[in-house]
Amino acid sequence: MSGKGYWEKMSSILQQIESDEWKSIEKTAELVADATEQGEMIHVFGPGHTHTLVDEMWIRSGGLASINPILDAGMMPAFGPMKGSALERLEGYGRVLFDTHDVKPGEVLILVSNIGNLPVVVDMGLAAKESEMILVTLASLEFSKSSDYVHSSGKKLYEFADIVIDNKCPPGEAALEIEGMDRRVGPATLIANAWILNGVISEAISILLKRGVTPPVFRNFNLDFIEEEKSISKGVDWLDQYRERLTVLDHMKTE
Repeated sequence: MSGKGYWEKMSSILQQIESDEWKSIEKTAELVADATEQGEMIHVFGPGHTHTLVDEMWIRSGGLASINPILDAGMMPAFGPMKGSALERLEGYGRVLFDTHDVKPGEVLILVSNIGNLPVVVDMGLAAKESEMILVTLASLEFSKSSDYVHSSGKKLYEFADIVIDNKCPPGEAALEIEGMDRRVGPATLIANAWILNGVISEAISILLKRGVTPPVFRNFNLDFIEEEKSISKGVDWLDQYRERLTVLDHMKTE
């Protein structure tokens, strides 16, 4: 029954998010809609396993093309988990990543980090605030507040972000206690954070439509083949609108 126990735990976490965090989610969606309507980008970053959420946000069927993913292979577990963990704690690295992307004052940066205190996200958050960007963070406030790990600035991300969305996940990420195990199992953050982020994007799209604005939404490429259309251009045309702002497209072509 441990599988059902996990589902029950996750359902409880999602219900808490809906109850307590909707106003912050709605406010973030408004900012995302504003930026998209003005032709600006929404930048997203997360270290370690959290990079999967950055992938989830970008060039995703049903998602917005105005997303700029900040991805770094050095921090992905597939390229060395110990190396990635070390880079998370290397002060200054977050500023290097920040400086390699085309960011502008007034644009939105979403930082996803369960603990929210790692130097890479604190550095990036501080750089964003110095650049007069709007900073949104997704984190477990319980985890962040209980952690003794502090950046040399003495700051934790939730203390200076413009919007904080609490993902309600327990410290250490794993959510379920099973008799006979000396530690919890069942990671919670991927589901919780993806639920929040896709909720933000869906609400932003709804807001744009109410304003009479056509949202730049990606369509699944495979649908075009199923419908025997001549190309998949309908799915990728939106990339051309944002190409100059997307560092990740430097090595790609959309011909």
